[in-house]
Amino acid sequence: MNESKISQRQLTRMIYIEGVGASGLTFPAAAALCSRSEGLLPLVAYAGFLLLFAVWLLFLIRRLERRNPAGMSAGYGFVLSKWMGVLYMLRLFVNALALFYFFGLSIQKIYMPDTGLFMILLPFALLLWYCTQTTLQKRARFLELLFPWIMALFVILVFFAILGLEGKFHLPELTDNVATVFGNGYLLLLCSTPLEFLLFLVPAVTGNLWKTSSPRSTQEETQEKIQEKLQKKTQEKIQKQFQEKQQGSPAAGGSAGADVHVGTDVPEDGDPEQKVSGAKDVADSADAADAWWKKRRALVWRAVAGVLVWNVLLWFVTIENLGGEITASSPWPVIKVMQLIRLPGGFLERFDILLAVFWILCLVGVLSGYLYYGRKIGEEIFGGKIFDGRTLRFRVSVITAGVAALLLLISCLLAGQEETLLLHWFVLYKKWVDFPLLVLLPLRALFRKPCRRLPRRAVAATAVLVVMFALSGCGRQADVEEKSYVLSLYVEDGGENYEYWVSTADLPSMKAQEDSIPCITIHFTAENMEVMEEKFAKTQAGILEWNHIDTIFLGPKLAENPERLDTFLKEWEASWQKSPNVLLSVCLQTPEELLDIKNIPEGAAGQEVSRLMEQTEQEGRHIFGWNDSAEGGIYCRTPIEVLKAKSEGEKDIYLYQTKIQWKRLVLKRGYRLPE
Repeated sequence: MNESKISQRQLTRMIYIEGVGASGLTFPAAAALCSRSEGLLPLVAYAGFLLLFAVWLLFLIRRLERRNPAGMSAGYGFVLSKWMGVLYMLRLFVNALALFYFFGLSIQKIYMPDTGLFMILLPFALLLWYCTQTTLQKRARFLELLFPWIMALFVILVFFAILGLEGKFHLPELTDNVATVFGNGYLLLLCSTPLEFLLFLVPAVTGNLWKTSSPRSTQEETQEKIQEKLQKKTQEKIQKQFQEKQQGSPAAGGSAGADVHVGTDVPEDGDPEQKVSGAKDVADSADAADAWWKKRRALVWRAVAGVLVWNVLLWFVTIENLGGEITASSPWPVIKVMQLIRLPGGFLERFDILLAVFWILCLVGVLSGYLYYGRKIGEEIFGGKIFDGRTLRFRVSVITAGVAALLLLISCLLAGQEETLLLHWFVLYKKWVDFPLLVLLPLRALFRKPCRRLPRRAVAATAVLVVMFALSGCGRQADVEEKSYVLSLYVEDGGENYEYWVSTADLPSMKAQEDSIPCITIHFTAENMEVMEEKFAKTQAGILEWNHIDTIFLGPKLAENPERLDTFLKEWEASWQKSPNVLLSVCLQTPEELLDIKNIPEGAAGQEVSRLMEQTEQEGRHIFGWNDSAEGGIYCRTPIEVLKAKSEGEKDIYLYQTKIQWKRLVLKRGYRLPE
């Protein structure tokens, strides 16, 4: 098997994975940013830009293959000059560094806020190192194995997200600012820049994967075949001339003039039949090359269409579940969609873990691609002496380990910087530096002239300086503390501050026969949730953990104050550590009355209300959600649903209401929020 070639099926799988891996979670937010059409019109612009981008890449690949077929077959780096190769390597490294850093930052912010960035990125760096020091065929087989898992997780995501819509869809406004449409469309195109890997993948596709040949020897084999053909034709020509001499000598009486006459009678260009046969061979070869190119081009278009469909589906389920305003305000809105999914029986408390797996698998393909193709270009432009297999593998492993360590160290060094500022600068770099270079560098390769080799000592000295700079610091490690699990929260308006009654699980006091967990309720007065959590950390052991919360009770004063209520709901929605799928209920009684409910442990009112709601759902009596109500308007269950309804201009918003009668919980419906 040729380890530097891939099959046709592997080409489409790799494009699918690399085309959505880096952008899947952010794509809807980039589409809906400042868009009145919630990203619909920018999606149309993105489809046009993606079409032009794919056409441009295919045009460059075809031209480069015609100009230097042996070089493109051996590797894209062989058609680049030294300075262009170095520029490519820097581009690929910067893109890999940005993805690596923001990946670690998002995992820390969403899933592991108490873990240091170094500990999060270390195992991922080891995985990247392993994926980078392999061959193209092994990399293709690895991504081919990941493809069904990624596809299955993606289908699960879309299925449950559409199921949660309950058949309700809306058409956004079709009026949008032209600058917003094209600006967001260009931003979406930047999310699909890993399609530049086509420059490396399309020439590597082969129809006979099991043919053993080395890419470095492809050019030598081609020259050898040409020389063999020339030698064969020369020998046939000489032999034919000799035979004609032998046939013509008796007729001329053996004189020297007959020899001269026979020798000069043969045309220098050879037999006309041989010329016709040679022209026919060339035409057949050209036809075969055109047919093979059309087949590869069709594979690319099919894969690009698949990437477009994936991105459009992600945008659709996100916009329909969250609305344009919430989608645009979050860098990873698709995760919020998964957090809203509710499954009976407690199958998964955080269903978005599946999405995290889907995202990580895709990012492995994209990040390892940036590093792998950068390594290949480095090998091809700084080739020189070919070592034996063991020495070559050792050097490659050392270099790739150094690059992975550099990524890790620089990411830790950037951990203390402002996230928004770094993201702003990276987007500017992608818009005005990276993408123009991506478009123009292959075009420059068509007209390049030979240039002298860059001094290796200067390259080595630069690498040493970068490593020494990166060694200057690393991210701080966070201590893992004991957590206090919040099961319910009562919030009331206290004027300038909020009043919070936090009920955390008291697991040691739970009896075996109890269905609900007893709680410890603590009262705080604070300006916002962040200040409240800081006060809890100073006065209580451990930190608050919000992923298991069942119910938020809104006090009567807070429910009647729209401005204060919106501030609280937006603060809750903006925090990744607080479950967006929490039940929102208005409670007109005091929090002290919620602590004294018959037949349930103290402080377990939030769990009981959530259980009663599930029973009501199972009986088919819908009292919340987007279903129509007798009073008109819509019923909302979660903070995100309330914010979405308000962003769409809905005035009649109803919440579920909890009442206490004879020390028992009673479920009511129809509490209308004031405008």
